Amino acid sequence: MAAQPHDHPDEHLHVDPDNLPGAIYGTLVVLAVLVGAGGHPEWPLWSVLVLVVATSFVFWLAHVYAGALGRSLHSRRHLDRRMIGDVARHEWPLLQAALWPSIALLCGVVGLVERERTLLLASLVAIASLFAWGVAYASVKGLGKGGVILYGSLNAAFGGVIVILQVLVK
Repeated sequence: MAAQPHDHPDEHLHVDPDNLPGAIYGTLVVLAVLVGAGGHPEWPLWSVLVLVVATSFVFWLAHVYAGALGRSLHSRRHLDRRMIGDVARHEWPLLQAALWPSIALLCGVVGLVERERTLLLASLVAIASLFAWGVAYASVKGLGKGGVILYGSLNAAFGGVIVILQVLVK
């Protein structure tokens, strides 16, 4: 059953409904790292996996730090653990976005899939995730099948642009 426009989005997305952009942004960061790594065949898959996870973690920390500073300025309160924790939870989708592409990379690290196919698989997983975030948004907003297809496709197109740019630059 499709979500109704007034349903609480968190019940369906398993992501902070106020930070769906964080999930999208995190997925694009992961995809950019994957595409960049694809241009370096000398890099072993384990190092690509470490780079994906480390880059996502650093971006998450940077968002937590910047968000906490912004919240502190806006509220005119000093930073405290609770404020930082609230921001960290809010920004969590940015880090979560690395999970499924990292699992795809792990398949290559343990030898289940060869390197080029692993990078392709991880990139396709990231693009599928982008599509899913668009679908989730449209579903929660009650936009119907057309909206689901439109927003899913728009999100996936951002990932496609990153891949196309890499192909053009090579």
